[in-house]
Amino acid sequence: MMRRVALGAAALVVLLLAGAAVFLATLDIERYRPRIQAAVQAATGRAVTLGAMRLGLGLTPRIAVREVRLANLPGGTRPDMLQVAEAELEVALLPLLSGNIALRRLVLKAPHILLEVVNGEPNWRFAPPAAPPAAPAGPAAPRRPPALDIGSVEMRDAKIEFPGGPPGGVVVPTLDASGRGNLSLRGTLRWGELPVSFDVEGGPLARLLGAAGPAWPLRVRAEAAGARLQAQGTVREPRGLLGYDLELIVEAASLQGLAALAGRPLPPLTSIALRGRVSGDGLAPPTPQAMALTLSAAELAPGVALTRFELAMPSATEMARLTVAGSRAGQSFTLAGSLGPLAPVLAGQPLGLDLAGEHLGYAVAAQGRVARPLAGTGVDVVVTARSAALGQARARIGERGAFFADGAALQDVALEGPVAVGTGALVLSRAPVPGLSGRLALSRLDIDAARAATAAPAAAPAAAPAAAAPPPPAAPDRRLIPNIPLDFSRLPAAVADLAFSVETLRLNARDWRAVEGRLLLADRRARIDPLLLTLHGGRITLRLAADNAGPLPQLQVSARGDGVDVAAFGAAIAGRGEIDLDLRGQGADTRAWAASAIGHAALAVTDGRVSPSLVRSALPQQAQGLAGEIGLACIAVRFDVVAGIGQARTLFVDSSLGRATGQGQVSLRDETLALRLNTDLRLPVSGTPGLRVRAPLPVSGLWSAPRFDGSAMVGSVLSGQADRLLPGLGQALGAGQGAGPPMSDCATALGLARGGRAGPVPASQAPAPEPPAPPGARPQAPDLLRGLLR
Repeated sequence: MMRRVALGAAALVVLLLAGAAVFLATLDIERYRPRIQAAVQAATGRAVTLGAMRLGLGLTPRIAVREVRLANLPGGTRPDMLQVAEAELEVALLPLLSGNIALRRLVLKAPHILLEVVNGEPNWRFAPPAAPPAAPAGPAAPRRPPALDIGSVEMRDAKIEFPGGPPGGVVVPTLDASGRGNLSLRGTLRWGELPVSFDVEGGPLARLLGAAGPAWPLRVRAEAAGARLQAQGTVREPRGLLGYDLELIVEAASLQGLAALAGRPLPPLTSIALRGRVSGDGLAPPTPQAMALTLSAAELAPGVALTRFELAMPSATEMARLTVAGSRAGQSFTLAGSLGPLAPVLAGQPLGLDLAGEHLGYAVAAQGRVARPLAGTGVDVVVTARSAALGQARARIGERGAFFADGAALQDVALEGPVAVGTGALVLSRAPVPGLSGRLALSRLDIDAARAATAAPAAAPAAAPAAAAPPPPAAPDRRLIPNIPLDFSRLPAAVADLAFSVETLRLNARDWRAVEGRLLLADRRARIDPLLLTLHGGRITLRLAADNAGPLPQLQVSARGDGVDVAAFGAAIAGRGEIDLDLRGQGADTRAWAASAIGHAALAVTDGRVSPSLVRSALPQQAQGLAGEIGLACIAVRFDVVAGIGQARTLFVDSSLGRATGQGQVSLRDETLALRLNTDLRLPVSGTPGLRVRAPLPVSGLWSAPRFDGSAMVGSVLSGQADRLLPGLGQALGAGQGAGPPMSDCATALGLARGGRAGPVPASQAPAPEPPAPPGARPQAPDLLRGLLR
């Protein structure tokens, strides 16, 4: 009995297989073209066009279709929403026999998909066509369209275009989807040049195709450029992504790596973590809730780093709380306050902010708004920094480039305080190197007050052990050239073009008026050209140039001044001065620079006065009692400097005491003097009509402590007085010997000091030669000797 049942079953299977084979062999696939098109249109509401079709025989028939097109919404930018070069369908046999279509496997080769919103309607939201009106009763009632069931879908070399996407669309090399049970998608894509991997799990495929049912579960994971996205929740209507509510987690090593996804430059933020919920419909901006954004580290600009960044937002309609901490140039700063709310921002409205913090002892505040925060443009924020010691600085800041990519513009700059008072406008640039340009106009700048305010308090010295011997006292530094390091190493990293003016500059307890200048910095070279200083009676034009291109820093200093009262420099000389200085050299500090200097230094003074204290130490003891100022016709000095050694080209003085001319050298290397002054003086001495001195005066020692060898001057005094007592005796004793070359005059000496330039030449103030004694007059020997010998 069982054997007969088995044989009957086997015969039935053979019969069914034979019938299927006969059916497939005689099947005309073109007969099913209308049914396939009707099934697709019934599911999507769009017309479909199928090209050439061929059938592969087997237990699972395979249908290949070329040039598949799915229509777009009316009014779209292209007539087709979907174009497929070739589609392969594996069709289940039994549903096909019953008039339905069950696709076990669908492979789409080189599909081109266009996603867009047409007349406010997303073209990926499919809707079956409206049901036709009921037909009258009769035998010709229309048949029900065949059902469509899809198992798995594969896409190869797909391209998807949509608004906001990269030029040329998103390329999807591989995508695998399964519609059996819950939908799953996994694959890779290229957003421009950025590779992205993704994994999506959803609910039943039938719900995605329009079947009714509960909310559709959705879980998304994606990775790109070191960033990871996780979203999990539900979608009320998956076909149009309507009513989604998702928990969101985003982690990114660097935000700039995702600039291609955003389609715009992004700030240089790193170690980002975002957690919260988002909800919304379709392509409309999502509504965030309970969002928390943190950054563990970020470098906003060279020298500016964040160590803490927290942004907490309860909802999109409430103000968010911001807390920031970091450092700038090694100094910490803090910032906290509120900004938002975010809901208007997502609708294209400005973002308001009100922040306060502290940096370098300054209380800092920022208030204003950002017109287009999602694009990083339209920044209009007033930043104020206050210090009890230095006063207040305020500026209105705007961006240069999205998210300050090209720097910042500072308008309405205002300084007010004990150090500086003034206004200006500045531009801070970032590319290709950091830079500064603009202008500052200050009514007052007190550098002395700034030094006092910023000087760090001296730390109390630690108690030395009882047995430790005190260190030996340091040798006093008697040099006048300060030892200042010349470090121009930062010059290659910045550019600048800053014009500035100061009505009153306070420096070293002296006021300088009407200071103007321009700072230029580029190509590892810095210049202040010019720097104008207005003094009593005239102006000085300075030019400074620094260059770090060579192995040692190079510096050039030039100065020209006409009609300047030299007393303004604190000298014991007053008069109309003309300054001509041009020195250039190289070295790690100012003393090394001076030792290598070449150029010239010249000073011409006319119609002035000299304090007697300046010349007393050079005169014989008998003339130490000079009283009152000494009249000055001219001083003419010019040194030509080579390798730190200045050779006197002219050295001449014409005064009410007489004249002096000299030659020799001054050293910028060790600040020593090697000069010889040839004098022709008449010195007032009590009890005499005056001492006539014609003798050389060697000058040696240091600039700060010159030594005068007055022995020859004393000899000249003695021989001169001896000649007065006994005419001819002084000459016999050698009076006037060694007095040097003939004396110059103001016209010649001033011409050399001025480098050939024309200028005023005053009349000589040197005493006239002493008239000869009347016949028979006898000198007062006792009084003279008392004057010489006491």
